[in-house]
Amino acid sequence: MEAHILLELQENRQDWLTAVLKVISHIGDYGLIWICIALLCLATAGYRFLGIRVVTALAMVLLVNNLVLKNLVDRQRPFEVISELHMLVAEPAGASFPSGHTAGAFAACWLLYKYLPQQYGLTLLVLGVLMGFSRMYVGVHYLSDVLAGAAVGCLCGWLADKLAAGLLKDKK
Repeated sequence: MEAHILLELQENRQDWLTAVLKVISHIGDYGLIWICIALLCLATAGYRFLGIRVVTALAMVLLVNNLVLKNLVDRQRPFEVISELHMLVAEPAGASFPSGHTAGAFAACWLLYKYLPQQYGLTLLVLGVLMGFSRMYVGVHYLSDVLAGAAVGCLCGWLADKLAAGLLKDKK
């Protein structure tokens, strides 16, 4: 079923959408967009603790998702298994499950949506969802990789939030 989804996406690719989704996929490389947003929060007086939460969540994603789960599951990427599938980006390193781009996006977005004004939080949440979709569209992840990445990301965002709340409570 997942191969069918990816092949359907490939069959229905549109030039304008391909250009947009390749950019969205690329800005998620190494968590770059989320790190930049976290640094912006750290540099803004009213959002420093949000920046700390986002950095903490991204560090958790690196450990849980990229160092533990990817190595434990060691799933091949779809373009390695589905001969008809043509990826649109450079071949990523590492295993497919779960999606690191999606995990990082959802870890950051969970917190940004919770703590930023609604128009910014919602916009960034949509960007996170599009980032997950883009990873399937460009042919480097299955749907289950993206869904698991979203779950891991939300869990890491939630844990980072609870950890920060506990630390702040102890400081009072």
